[in-house]
This record gives sequence, C-alpha cells and structure tokens, in this order.
Amino acid sequence: MTRVLLVVTETDDFVNAHLFRRSTAAWCRARGWALDTIAVEASERLERELGPVEMPETGGQTRSLSRADGRRITELIDAAADRGGEYTAALFFGFSGYLLRFLGRGGARRVLVYDAHVLRGIEELARQGGAGAMARLLGGVEVVCPYHEEFGEGYEAIGIGKAQVRFCLQPVDEGYLGGCSGYGDGDGYEGCIAVPGENFRDLEMLAEAVDGLRADVVVAAGGRELPELRGTGLRELPRLTYREYCGLIARAGVVALPVQGENAGLLSLSMAMTMGRAVVITRTRFSEPYVEHKVSGLLVPPRDARALRKALKRLVADAEQRARLGAAARERALPRQSFGALLESLLG
Repeated sequence: MTRVLLVVTETDDFVNAHLFRRSTAAWCRARGWALDTIAVEASERLERELGPVEMPETGGQTRSLSRADGRRITELIDAAADRGGEYTAALFFGFSGYLLRFLGRGGARRVLVYDAHVLRGIEELARQGGAGAMARLLGGVEVVCPYHEEFGEGYEAIGIGKAQVRFCLQPVDEGYLGGCSGYGDGDGYEGCIAVPGENFRDLEMLAEAVDGLRADVVVAAGGRELPELRGTGLRELPRLTYREYCGLIARAGVVALPVQGENAGLLSLSMAMTMGRAVVITRTRFSEPYVEHKVSGLLVPPRDARALRKALKRLVADAEQRARLGAAARERALPRQSFGALLESLLG
C-alpha cells in the first residue's frame, strides 16, 4: 500500500497549516493511500471553525500534539525516520528543526517541503545544525514555494539548488471555500465591493477611487484603526474569523485588491478566483500569472486611482460582465490554484 508521511509543526499559521492537512488527507483518501501525520494541534475553536481532518479509510496514524510537547514530537519524528523506507514521500509544511532531525536519521525516499512562508525557520535551522551540515542534509530535498522565482536566491545560501525548487501559484483549500458560499446570510455583504486583507493595501488610493461611486464598499482590514477611511463612505469591518473572511469574499459582487508591494494580495486573489468572484487587482509581476486581463479579471496600474475607479464602476454597472469574469476566474483557478492540484503535481 502506498503510504505518505505528513509533518505539520507550524505554529504561526494554524489556518493554512490545518487546511493543508485537510487537503492532503482528502487527496490521499480519494486514492486509497495511507497517511501518517505528526501535527501540532490548533486551538479547539479553530478546529471547529475549519472543520475536521478526515483521514483515509485505508489507515494511517494521526498524532496531534501540543506545541510545548517537543520531546514527544522528536520521538515521533525519530520513529518515522526509522520507518522512512515505508513512505513513498514525506511531506513537511515549512522548514523546522524536525526536518533536519528526520533527514539526519535517514529520511525517506522523497522528502518535500511546502514552504508557505519563504525561508521562515531557516535561521533556526542554521543555528541548530550549522550552515555546512544543513546544506549536506538539504541537498536532496524538494521544495515547493507559492511565490515568484526571485525568492530562489535565498535557497542557494543554504545549499538548496535551483533544480530542487518548484514555484507555484498560491494554493487554497477549494473544498473548504466551497462550503463558505452561503455563509453570512443577512450580514449585508451581498453584492458589495469587498476589499479583503490587512497588509499592503493601498487604501488611500481606494478611497479616492470610490469617492462618490454608487456602491457599498466593505473593507476587512483585521480590525486595525484606519483613520484615512473616515468620512469616505467606506464601511470598515471589525476583525473577522477566517470563515467570516471567506464568507465576505463569497458574497461580494466584486473583490478589489489595490495592493502596495508586488507579492501582496495573492492569497485573497486565489480565494476570490476559486469562489468565482469578479476581481480587480493591481498589475504586478506577481499578479499577472493569475489574471488574464479582461478575461478572468481586471488588472489596473499601481497607484492609479482613476483606472481603479473606471474598472470598479464598469463592474458595478454590468452584472453580465461580473458573472463572465467570475466564471472564467474559477475555471482558470481550479486546476492551478488548489492544494489538490498541487498535490497531484507532486505525488500523482
């Protein structure tokens, strides 16, 4: 029987780590593969919000531990490495000292790292193993990074060559997002222009672009104080749960992502496209691979309030174009921007 090991010890991004676990379990379950997991548990509230991880019926061991139980996690990593030959692949969510320990004890036939946060944890690894030892251990690892190739320079510094790194579009859990399509009934989001995300959004340009526009513009900025929005007519939401955030995107008529910084807004973009929303985003080297302009969304120049206003005004007035762009966005995203598609390319 084909067996995969999944190790998730990320403690700073429980949401994506948990959704990655869900997607991996679902992918293995659909193929009749066994899956062993070693994972740091999320909070009970977050587990309820994001839903359970349904393991394959073909079996496998699931061990969820507290982040404080480092000794027990180490024991499990050692035991998994000693059985490494049984695994078709070992898949790690992010870099950590546990990865080095696994590799040092022999590892598995294939070891893959999904590097969701671009080299976070590398400094910790260097302190634990030394740069030279780390490079020797990581020489056979395959890395998948959901960003642009320019980030590859950092990998070479730790002995990971260009041939070991695969860059992909930002994946999302399509199954989870599909369950959010009807979430939030009665919340007043229906048909709004949603501006999701708290980091690197050009809200001053947004306020200028929508001034006097006949539309309900809703900004979800993580509960931060946004004094520049006062008096603009924009509706500012308090901090949302992840499910509420998904519900806002699902019920929006248009998703606007006026971003500052070339790699900003990509997760929200993937979510919106997967849920079939009409999207307007700042044109950058990073957003262009996602959106085909005027086919699966609209791209506007950076810091151009006039162009953003024109794009939003056009979409607010044209329901047929919103529907067409949204349908094309979903069709484009599903085979390229889901965890399932990523796992198929890696393990299929």
